[in-house]
Amino acid sequence: MTTRLAGRNHSWRRDGLIFCRRCTSLVATPDGSVMFHAPERRSSLSVFAPVLLAICAGCDLWPAHRQMTIRPDPETAVQKTALPAATPSAHPLDFTDSHDDAHLRPLVSSATNVSAVTSTQGPATLSPAEKDALDAAARKDPRVAAALGARSAFIDADLSTTEGKVDFGCCTTASGRRAVLTYYNYVENVPVQVTVKNDVVERIDRRSGYVPPEGDGEIRAAVDLARRDSRLGRRVDGLDGHALLMEPERGIIWNDAGYGHRVLWVTFERGTSGDPLFWAVVDLSDQRVLEAGEEPRR
Repeated sequence: MTTRLAGRNHSWRRDGLIFCRRCTSLVATPDGSVMFHAPERRSSLSVFAPVLLAICAGCDLWPAHRQMTIRPDPETAVQKTALPAATPSAHPLDFTDSHDDAHLRPLVSSATNVSAVTSTQGPATLSPAEKDALDAAARKDPRVAAALGARSAFIDADLSTTEGKVDFGCCTTASGRRAVLTYYNYVENVPVQVTVKNDVVERIDRRSGYVPPEGDGEIRAAVDLARRDSRLGRRVDGLDGHALLMEPERGIIWNDAGYGHRVLWVTFERGTSGDPLFWAVVDLSDQRVLEAGEEPRR
């Protein structure tokens, strides 16, 4: 006799035995013995059939299994001409190899149907004498003097391009050159750029956040301050001094000495051996040597 247990659709009683469809269960018999009963298992075909169908559908979608009709484009008709019977001769063109010239120029002896023309234009860069003249002219302007403050240094001057025209090389004219002069204001610790045209100041810009490279005058000033420091003394006599711009780091609790100032790293060595013997950290904003010492011997 088979009886379905109430509230349990997966179990029923038959001849005193309790059967479970979902899982292997322990069932008790009327005489008190215990038996195992294995659940009904689904056919493996019902599990793998969807997978096989998906694989077959994918193969049908693959381009290699489809017959695609590609219509080739018609060829473009190109009229072909016969090559010349003799190879044309090449005309070599040699250029000057002098480092003194601002631009390479073709040699007249190697060029054909070319007449020699001497350029009257100036070089593409400013000479030291021109930079000094521009600096002197700019400092005469009261606006420049106010922007530079009580202590400042001239760093460099470069030609500039304006109004979409090129102001260098062969297109530069002596009467229309525009230059940008870069200074550093040590009192306010800010770079200042002055635009000059024909010795007339056109504009003045304070470049906060801009760090210009060290100037030649700054290098000389830093080396001179380091030589006068008592920690180095006469030990650097006869040695060559060099300097590079450095930026003291900002710390979590306190900043490095000279942070936010114009600081140069100075070294002393014999010539340009690359083996410094002494060093110094010079703060040009405060005009003092922060640290100095002797390099460890290798």
